[in-house]
Amino acid sequence: MLIEIPSTTDKKLTKLVKNINKDYERGNFKKFPKYLLDIIALLENNTSEANILLFILSILAEERPEDFTPSSIKTIFPFLQHNSIKERLNSIIIVGSYFLYRITDNLDIDLGEIASFLHLLEDPEGEIRQNISFFLEQFPETMDNQLLLELDLFLKVLSTETHIEVINAIEKILLRLQPKMSLSILCSYVSTLIQDYHDSKSPERSDTILKLLELEIPELKNRSKKKFNKKEIEKIIKERIPLIRLTDLNELADAEGLNVEKVEDYLTGNIDENKIYYFLYTEKNHKKMLEFEKQELQSFLAQEKLKIEEIIATFKHVGISHSSIVAVLLRDLLAKHIIEGVLSKKYFYSWNYLKNDLSQHLRRRGVLNYSQFESYLDKNVFHKIIESLATQTSFKGVFNSNKDQYFTFNAITKEIESIASKDNVVDLKIYRKKYGQESFYLLEDYCRKNFFTPYQSDHIWLTNLGKTRIQQVLHTCEQIGEFNLIERSKEMKIPEVILLRFTKEQFEHKNGFWNKDQSQFFYAKAIKKRINKIQMEPIAEKRNILIENLAEELQIEKEEIARKVDEKLHKLKEVLQNKEEFEIKPVIRDLQMDYKEFIAFVNDFEKPYLIVNNKIIFSPKKIQEEENNILNIILRDSKIKSQLSIEKIASRLRCADKIILSIIKKLIEDKNIDGVWIKEDKIFLTEKGIQNRMLESKTYIDMQSFIEEITPSEDDILLFEKILSTLLEKGALKGVYDSEMQIFQSTEVAGEANLIAERDRFKKEVTPLNNDLDRTYNILREIFMGKDLNPAAIDEYEQILEENIRKILNNQTFIKRLINNANHRLNRHISNQRPRRNQKGSKQRRHDENKSKRISFEEDEVVANIINDFENWKTLIIEIEQKAGQIVFLKKKLKNNPEDPDSKTALNGILEYIGFID
Repeated sequence: MLIEIPSTTDKKLTKLVKNINKDYERGNFKKFPKYLLDIIALLENNTSEANILLFILSILAEERPEDFTPSSIKTIFPFLQHNSIKERLNSIIIVGSYFLYRITDNLDIDLGEIASFLHLLEDPEGEIRQNISFFLEQFPETMDNQLLLELDLFLKVLSTETHIEVINAIEKILLRLQPKMSLSILCSYVSTLIQDYHDSKSPERSDTILKLLELEIPELKNRSKKKFNKKEIEKIIKERIPLIRLTDLNELADAEGLNVEKVEDYLTGNIDENKIYYFLYTEKNHKKMLEFEKQELQSFLAQEKLKIEEIIATFKHVGISHSSIVAVLLRDLLAKHIIEGVLSKKYFYSWNYLKNDLSQHLRRRGVLNYSQFESYLDKNVFHKIIESLATQTSFKGVFNSNKDQYFTFNAITKEIESIASKDNVVDLKIYRKKYGQESFYLLEDYCRKNFFTPYQSDHIWLTNLGKTRIQQVLHTCEQIGEFNLIERSKEMKIPEVILLRFTKEQFEHKNGFWNKDQSQFFYAKAIKKRINKIQMEPIAEKRNILIENLAEELQIEKEEIARKVDEKLHKLKEVLQNKEEFEIKPVIRDLQMDYKEFIAFVNDFEKPYLIVNNKIIFSPKKIQEEENNILNIILRDSKIKSQLSIEKIASRLRCADKIILSIIKKLIEDKNIDGVWIKEDKIFLTEKGIQNRMLESKTYIDMQSFIEEITPSEDDILLFEKILSTLLEKGALKGVYDSEMQIFQSTEVAGEANLIAERDRFKKEVTPLNNDLDRTYNILREIFMGKDLNPAAIDEYEQILEENIRKILNNQTFIKRLINNANHRLNRHISNQRPRRNQKGSKQRRHDENKSKRISFEEDEVVANIINDFENWKTLIIEIEQKAGQIVFLKKKLKNNPEDPDSKTALNGILEYIGFID
């Protein structure tokens, strides 16, 4: 019995199954196509029995797939996506059996249906994927071209699959497809496999990927034997040889029924030569094509020296076995400039190897002899490599006259450098014959850039040391007042022509002049002194002799002496006043002036100028730019700093105080910044500084006194009130401002307007002032009671007294203001509790009549004592200031005459009066 009788109420189906079983047992299959059509018809009309019907069809498909037609399969196909897993599995058996039959018998098949069938490998149900893979494994090689189109699908499934049956099926198909891939497809395929291996956490998947990769990377075949770990395997993969394809064009042409030329044209026409290098050659009357991964091939051959045998061994797995093929291959690569190097009978020397080899020789010895390399290097290649190396500074150098030796400048110039480090000049002419004219000029140019100054004559060069020594000599000569070229040339062993060329440049901007034959230079300052001295000679005859002697010495007419002295100064003036700006210090030095003389000299230009950053600027545009720059800096500072100090800003920006002051005043006038001067024209307290003072005071701000350094004007008070208002709006301060009293109190303080609170506040403000006076008194006592009142001690006490008397006067005003404010608050607090009229016009009476009396805060016992302490200290400090001169006078008298009784009595009386002694 082929099919068990199904449990169904459909009598027609039951009868149909019985007939199928009966004919099957008799071996009579003529009616099977009709039976199949009848079941298909039932399936189309009775989906409720679909599972039974598909089960029957799956058995028939396995036994008689030839009875199924394309139209019957189209009826089955929708059930591949059915909700029921059983129906889907039966449908897979039917369709898979149908496909295998038709593929095996070379019958037509719908390739789109094949593709849809294979894409069930991505189905979430493992059973579905397993059944699809069962049929996939059985697809014959005739389907490989179609399967290659699904390569991305197989790789995607392999990267995520967990069922070993599916993985094995994919592996089997890919092992079959891989040799048939073109090199461009293979490159992408291998890259995907490598990434999947890196990401894989499944041993089964990893093993499958490595089996696939070892076809292209032979070194992986030893992985099990050598027990490589994953890190070692990935290192082998990273260092892999280039991917290769070897195609026998004759065999391919015979298989496809084409001539070899057409096959060649087709294959080469589809190669991307940016990624793939191909090479055609003939072996045993067969035309063959080698394809390589271009970039990897370049990397492989860019290694060190490679034996030809090693290259053959590397490519042996694809069928390359003759050195002649490798030699022709390498020559083709060199001719096409895909690689660089040199090919000998046994070796390929990469360009990198040759450069490294020659560079090591140069680094060790500083010289290369062609004879060391002529066995494998052409002389032109030898020169080319050296030219390439010479682009690096350490290998710059020259050939000898025969061009068979190369010397680095570092090697040649050790001797030159040694001479240049101790002598003023170096003569290079001795090197001309050894290296030839062309190389000599290269050597000279190298030395000029590295060891010498630009000054030379007949290949004799001034060294940097020589230049420094000349500058030192010129500094000495400036003090003397003249420079003698001939004497200095002999003394320094520097040719006159070199010394003259250098010093003429140095004197170009110096105030002075050369004599007629340019053998001496005279500094104007020294000549002016001599002229002044001559002019002071009262005897005319003697004066004329001195003038004639000076004229003879200077080699100019005596009438021209004064004009010559000033001539250079006028020239310098013309040069300077036409400049937009110049540095002050070097010009002062060249003019031989002090700063005061220089400013007078510049004022004589009668041009507006600005001094900033040690420069004088004449350009109106630059003056405006600098002033705008300074203005912006000050404006920025005003936003972030509490104070603007004229002196500090001027020092920082290196310009005059008056410029800074002028700019700040302009900013104030233009209302770009707000604030108050706390030290007139010296220190400006910014709006931020005022805010910070208010935030420091926090609970109690008296607009008249919270900035101790000043007595504010009405405009100042308006500014303070505006700033206070902003702080209140932002919530930085919380409280009440009395505009009549010009006092702010925090919310806490405003609710404490009583005598105890006022007393505590007064004590807190004034006690530190008294303590400060106490400390000042003790410091003064220590100074005056010292053994000797020297000038330093006198300066110290005078400064202390001056500062503290000024503070006392300010504090006295401050204390009065504190008392007045306290009285105002206390009496306002009382007045708020006085009788008020009610709605009927009658008066409310307070319980305690005494509280309605006016309070005098200064009469409070505690307050009065604090005030009294302040007054006592004030009186005492003022007395010390008045008696200080007498104390100094008496102490000096006693120092000269310690036993003077009158002075001793007078001094003790004063010291006892001011409390310095008991």
